[in-house]
Amino acid sequence: MESYYIKSIIGEISTGIEKLIHEGKITKDRKVILYGLHRYSYAMRTILVNLGYRNIESYISDDEDSVMRHEKEIKGFVCRYLYDEKDIINVRTMHERLVPFDDDVRILLAEKEYKTEKEKLERLGYKEGIHFYIVYDFKEEELENFLGKMTEMSFDEAKRTEKELLKHVDIFCKENDIRYWVCGGTLLGTIRHKGFIPWDDDIDVIVMREDYEKLVLTANSQLKENHKWISIETNKDFTAPLAKIIDTNTELRQERHAAEKVPLGVYMDVFVYDIIPDNLTRRKIVYRKSVFLQKAWGFCENKPSKGDFWIIKFIRGLLNKTDFARFFSLKLRKNAVFCSIKGKYAANIMFGEHFNRAVYETPIEYLQDFEDYEFENYIFQGIKNYDYWLTRWYGEYMELPPIEERVGRHEYSVYYKGEL
Repeated sequence: MESYYIKSIIGEISTGIEKLIHEGKITKDRKVILYGLHRYSYAMRTILVNLGYRNIESYISDDEDSVMRHEKEIKGFVCRYLYDEKDIINVRTMHERLVPFDDDVRILLAEKEYKTEKEKLERLGYKEGIHFYIVYDFKEEELENFLGKMTEMSFDEAKRTEKELLKHVDIFCKENDIRYWVCGGTLLGTIRHKGFIPWDDDIDVIVMREDYEKLVLTANSQLKENHKWISIETNKDFTAPLAKIIDTNTELRQERHAAEKVPLGVYMDVFVYDIIPDNLTRRKIVYRKSVFLQKAWGFCENKPSKGDFWIIKFIRGLLNKTDFARFFSLKLRKNAVFCSIKGKYAANIMFGEHFNRAVYETPIEYLQDFEDYEFENYIFQGIKNYDYWLTRWYGEYMELPPIEERVGRHEYSVYYKGEL
């Protein structure tokens, strides 16, 4: 399976970095630059920080478009277990960072086309073994043979697979008396396009807490054979604040979440709504706990306060990396489950600061009344008062955004497993 192959490579990268540290080629008093904008450079960063090296200055790439596209994301990307603002590093082009020549840098690479990248650095005056080092030597023939067994899916093929996934989940939910509704870009696409937003690349649904708990207990035993439910309750290595239902006949490679240890395929996201307290003071406490847990977990972009930081650091010292993330994700779930049993509004509080504003709070009465909607020539379920929800999320939702904003939010490739 491709995901385990990736894990093996990351293990080798860790070994390569530790070797360079042992040889004194990576030190804490010399600037470190990570070459590339991909899962392996992100892994190098996590490995170095976990080893106590916080002198990573930047990522670099010779692809200016990628740098521009990634800059905002990377600055907001906080690897798990990182809490200081200094851990948010820059993304720069090769020429922007390496010209004029800087003799003091140490550049780390884990590149599939190492010879090509090596020549680029040498043309700028940097020398292998002095200024830059390869931390993993890809065996190109072996890699090509492995990846050659998998056929990449087109954007349209991936979307068709997502629709089939939702179709079978819809049948399952109706058979088990589970209420769900499409949300986010899926609901917007349903109303504005009667299907996918042309540039959208995933499917989102929401369920109330009681139905979410039903799914946790029954989904994997009753879903279609090649569909699998993944959540913090069912998979010890999965620590995202939502659930996913995946198509196991596919493999997904998503660099933004390369640290996630659970193999993924084409998926749909399942969010959960909890009733929130009517009392504003109690509501603020619930949200504040959620934000703290999110920052501790490393899912929020903002760093914890100084007081929170030391509490988190103490707990972090008691647990290994996976248990640390799981500890806080389960605490977050407990905060959601027991936040209130009465209230006039519901919200997704599992995303901390992202969902603590009134714009995301929905009157319970609107979540009792559902209607069928056409989506890609199939009928799915949505809330009847979609206008309330979409207006609060998107404003003038029937207006198309500017052309430059018509891009997918996720960056991934999806493959059929095996040979076709």
